[in-house]
Amino acid sequence: MLLICRMNPHCHLFRKARLCRNAAPLLKSFSFIAMLLICSVRLLAQEGTVSGSVRGPQQAGLPFATVNLRSAADSNQVKGGFSGENGVFNMKNIPYGRYFLTITNIGYAPVSTPVFELAEGKGTYDAGIITLIHTATTLKGLEVKAGKRVLEKKADRFVMNVAASTYQANDLLSIFKALPFMDVERETVTINGKSNLLVLVDNVPRPKESLDAIFASMIGQDIEKIEFITNPSAQYDGTADAVINIITKKGQLMGFTGSVIAGVSQGIYANGNAGVSFTYRKKKMVINGTLNYKGGDYLVQNYGYRVLTLHDRNIVLNETPWDLYKNRTFSGTLGLQYSLSTNHSVLAQVDGNYRSMLDGTRWHNQIGFSRELGKQPDSTLVALQRANSRTNITNYSFTYKGKLDASGKKISATIIYTPLDKRTMNQMEYQNVIDPAGKILSERPVVRNTNPSNSSIVVTQADAQLPFKNAWEASAGVKLSFSKLKSDPFQELLNADQHWSLIPALSFNNLYRERVLAAYAGLQKSFGKFSFNAGVRAEKTMMKVEGVYERNFTDLFPSLLLQQIFSKDYTMAFNYKRSINRPSFVELTPYRNYLDDYTVLEGNPGLQPQYTDLLNVNAGIKNKLFIDLDYSHSKDAFSQLPIQREDTTAWKVINLDVRNYMTTISYDYRLFPWWQGNAFVRGSYFETKGMLGKDLVTNDGLAMILGFSGTFSLPCDLKLDLTFNYRTPRSYGLAESRKRSFARLALKGNLMQKKLQYTISFSDIFKDDISGFNLTTPNLNSRFYTFSDSRRIGIGLVYNFGKNTVKAAQSQKLDNEELLNRAN
Repeated sequence: MLLICRMNPHCHLFRKARLCRNAAPLLKSFSFIAMLLICSVRLLAQEGTVSGSVRGPQQAGLPFATVNLRSAADSNQVKGGFSGENGVFNMKNIPYGRYFLTITNIGYAPVSTPVFELAEGKGTYDAGIITLIHTATTLKGLEVKAGKRVLEKKADRFVMNVAASTYQANDLLSIFKALPFMDVERETVTINGKSNLLVLVDNVPRPKESLDAIFASMIGQDIEKIEFITNPSAQYDGTADAVINIITKKGQLMGFTGSVIAGVSQGIYANGNAGVSFTYRKKKMVINGTLNYKGGDYLVQNYGYRVLTLHDRNIVLNETPWDLYKNRTFSGTLGLQYSLSTNHSVLAQVDGNYRSMLDGTRWHNQIGFSRELGKQPDSTLVALQRANSRTNITNYSFTYKGKLDASGKKISATIIYTPLDKRTMNQMEYQNVIDPAGKILSERPVVRNTNPSNSSIVVTQADAQLPFKNAWEASAGVKLSFSKLKSDPFQELLNADQHWSLIPALSFNNLYRERVLAAYAGLQKSFGKFSFNAGVRAEKTMMKVEGVYERNFTDLFPSLLLQQIFSKDYTMAFNYKRSINRPSFVELTPYRNYLDDYTVLEGNPGLQPQYTDLLNVNAGIKNKLFIDLDYSHSKDAFSQLPIQREDTTAWKVINLDVRNYMTTISYDYRLFPWWQGNAFVRGSYFETKGMLGKDLVTNDGLAMILGFSGTFSLPCDLKLDLTFNYRTPRSYGLAESRKRSFARLALKGNLMQKKLQYTISFSDIFKDDISGFNLTTPNLNSRFYTFSDSRRIGIGLVYNFGKNTVKAAQSQKLDNEELLNRAN
């Protein structure tokens, strides 16, 4: 089975790690610094209170309206909250200063209050009654209320308001496919061409090892919004070129709230999902949890060819494999948050993802041999494999967060431990060469591949935010991570007596260890309408594969943001960031995996880390039109490429030099109160070069993406979503992707006084979401396309029980996500 060539392939495995003795002095130093910090803050705070009542046009209390407190100096949000069931809101512990309120709610025009001041002797402000007016239009005599934008563009990020969309019954991969700035290849995700991602859930970094399962199992109903941060600062890992922050729904009212969801979709095969989420809040304690199940059969159809040049003549391998996967996933979270006082809280959380590929999974391989493309094969290799796997991932975490004084000084500390157990097996039932009439010409070796592995990662980190006088603000933090991976892949051959015997040359015992010690510092300041944010991150990496190599290196990763606000309608910003992408744990081990007589996979212990410099200049016009100019240079970028050895193709990850130039234009439109959306266009030029074996290889090319999304608010509380994206062929690595498009239409409605929501969706309407590539190397010309049963009709139901709000509760901040992706 041929693997698809990818710029940034990652596997996902990981194990136990013990804190090493060399880290003890650093931990002691940090503890001492943290103690000095805590002891240096003011113990007495000058804080005030703001209250008021939000009402609708009929002067009835308006529940769950969004109330934001903003600074009068720069309009930055200081505090946010929601009105209660009777419309009343009350904000406490607000530092003295000059502020104003903004109040918003779906279907109502936003309102801002006059500026007011909290000071000594007037520490309480009553905003009185604030009345919101419907934003509505008339469509054929019926009132249609305007809704919240589903997709918005901001200076440094895109924001998708999932709660306002029609994706309640869809998983994250289905959501990402509909976004024009996202590229999805199977379960590999990139943002504006950036594949080195940090994924957060409620600001909590998630293990990259678990991302495949999270993307495939996390349901839209559990999500309030998703932020796609395209220019992250030095506070984030040196490995993060872009950040996905998923903000979940958690009830803010006292008592018990939650929702139950069920969905089914039909393509060639049927798939389904079900889940429940809840929040229980009582005084100082919050308990929340989720439990989700997803299962079904997935058909993957492939077609392509390989043209080999051997001894001055061509041999064509016509490939038409297809695979049937039977996947089942259970996932869940359980968290307990407790407020020690008004300004201090702790959070303990455990979450797990347990994914299995059932034994009924079948891989059907078919390779026809001919002398010319398009000619009838004179013989064909046919093979059938049955496969199964399990992946069990559990995260245990504990977090402390504290606000030290009224000026906004904050500290946080986290520890997370993640064990993972994984086992994969694929066994050939047969492998034969047949003639056009189906007669067996020869029987080829029958093999079984097994890869048991276990790994663990321990991460500790601490962060501090330190605002000072005159709007100066400093940030600092440290992070320690310890990783260990043990994998024992082995291959067996079926003998003539029908017994399996070990193949020593294709069996390995790998032990990988890694330690990363990191620290960062940042400083930001506003000078009127000009602001800057500068930071630097230092990381020391120690990597070791037992008996193969040992590496130690230290890097600095600076970041810089300069922003100028010319007026309320015009802004401009400049961003610079340097990042690192370390090779996956498995690719650094010297494995060799036989797939068939013509295809093998190989590790590469000589892989070097990838370093990327990113430059971005962006402008915003009237908070609707955004223009971005990007340049990136990646030294030693990863690309999985084929090395041809006689008639065998060995797929191996190598290092290349890559440059990318990109222009992006995004426009948020509202043509009518009942019709709004986003239009998107991106053009890019790509250059790459590097050594493939002894050959210097180069590639370049242009590409374009066009995207359109529209949300229509219809009578009878109905909402219609329309999405269409088109991608021209683009170069990546030495390959060129296939042109592809994706179209989706969905209708959302409410029943039972909005307690029951239903969604009917049609995805990949034109059946053109087909991934694939064309690849040319000195002695190989290859094409491979894949269709993954994405043309589907779906129905989803969500029932909300209890009192429902959407504000996220406080959550922990961890940092083990990048490590776990490389562990697999």
